[in-house]
Amino acid sequence: MTESLNFYDTIGRQYSQVREADPRVTEMLLRELALQPGKCIADVGAGTGNYALALAERGYHVRAVEPSQVMLSQARPHPQVQYSQGYAEELPLENAGVDAMICVNAIHHFRDLDRAVREMDRVCNEGRIVILTADVRLAESYWFNDYFPDVFDNNLLRFQPLNDLVVRLRRVSRRRVWITPLHIPHDFADLFCGAAWSRPQACLSPTFRSCWSSLTSVSLRSVEDGLRRLAKDLETGEFRRRYPDLQRRQEMDLGIRILTLLPRT
Repeated sequence: MTESLNFYDTIGRQYSQVREADPRVTEMLLRELALQPGKCIADVGAGTGNYALALAERGYHVRAVEPSQVMLSQARPHPQVQYSQGYAEELPLENAGVDAMICVNAIHHFRDLDRAVREMDRVCNEGRIVILTADVRLAESYWFNDYFPDVFDNNLLRFQPLNDLVVRLRRVSRRRVWITPLHIPHDFADLFCGAAWSRPQACLSPTFRSCWSSLTSVSLRSVEDGLRRLAKDLETGEFRRRYPDLQRRQEMDLGIRILTLLPRT
């Protein structure tokens, strides 16, 4: 099973105010899916349905599966999106029921990845499975790690090394896997925790922080200490002095990778 429903039922209440599909990610997903409009795509771990909706707007039919009812309650209806409550390890979809599949920023929440991959392959055994995930070991070091070192250390445990993950996906699915880096632009719309690299002030907003699962995985005291230091440095100008090149950066490698599982031939 995936993480307890209560996890995103708790931190996902303001999710739709913070997170939205970034059009550049949508374009990358479509390129990797290599599928004509009119086909059916499953979205596993769909959250509030941001990317499901983005794909539907491009002419696809989408079967969106998400375990949290709180997240599903925020999803905007669309005639070409069918939402279902369910787990990745036991998808409520029929065998070979879709032409392709996406999974965006979700596999690190799965409790049984092997079982989930087998389920994804069952539902999409003749199409591509496109997974967006991260390996923080591959990320550039930036200011967040200085203020919240416990989060980085904990993410080393939460996120599997990319090479190990790829080997595991190949073994379980018996598919070839392509790897595509995704560098995060300074104006990224889908504001997950790392995507705020160009907007440190976002960390000071309780609304933004409430939707960042990385911050809920470490002690509250550790987070509060980092917030106090960050707020002080932003107010005094020390932050700008410590990171003078930040404003000139257009993108950053946060270790985000798109993994495309190709159909067996």
